Amino acid sequence: LMVDPYIAVVAGALATCNIPLAFLEPTIANWMKESMGASEWEVGLTWLPAFFPHVLGVYVTVRLAAAYPHLQWFYGALGMAIIGASSCLVPACRNFGQVIVPLCGICFGIALVDTALLPTLAFLVDVRHVSVYGSVYAIADISYSVAYALGPVVAGQIVHTMGFAQLNLGMGLANVLYAPVLLFLKNVCQMKPSHSERNILLEEGPKGLYDTIKMEERKGVGKSLRPAGEMEENGMDSYRRDMTGVSEEDSSDYEYS
Repeated sequence: LMVDPYIAVVAGALATCNIPLAFLEPTIANWMKESMGASEWEVGLTWLPAFFPHVLGVYVTVRLAAAYPHLQWFYGALGMAIIGASSCLVPACRNFGQVIVPLCGICFGIALVDTALLPTLAFLVDVRHVSVYGSVYAIADISYSVAYALGPVVAGQIVHTMGFAQLNLGMGLANVLYAPVLLFLKNVCQMKPSHSERNILLEEGPKGLYDTIKMEERKGVGKSLRPAGEMEENGMDSYRRDMTGVSEEDSSDYEYS
């Protein structure tokens, strides 16, 4: 699944869109204290207002996806553009009220990307692979984990060497540049499901000896009122004919396989 180009694009988008959130969480507190003299309660409540636009982003994306399901890629690209613009605005904020706005924009954009692209992963598995979703959503979790693992390790070093503003500009630029890559998913909705071996086996009815036994059971119910000798003779003839057909069918299946 990881070498599938479509799944790789989605996984990259999930990792990239979560980088601003993962990199800001360990660094924004010190920056707020140094740049705007924020108090402890302001630092603690920085991310609380962003919860509401995140929920709104999920609701809006679900409604749009229900009305226009072929534009899932566009909702993800729009979300990444919003995340990129909001990340670039964070260093320009000078007080607590101003910094809340770009953080809300980041969480709103993450909601757009996640809500649009996670169902796309399931659809890709349905049409291109076997419909087992545990592995592909494990890839999605790995994408999140990469972003949040790098955040505390890399973000502090970048801020120390390059500065907080450069960190945000780099994250914003990465999201804006990645947004056009989602055009690669534009035709995903037009893909047709592939008939895998598993699906074919599930759709096939039972064959061979099983069918013969069930057929004999049904015939036995219908002939239960006939004389014993006649029923036995007819049953043996029918059994010979059925077994001949079964052997021919099994032979043809063997030659086909």
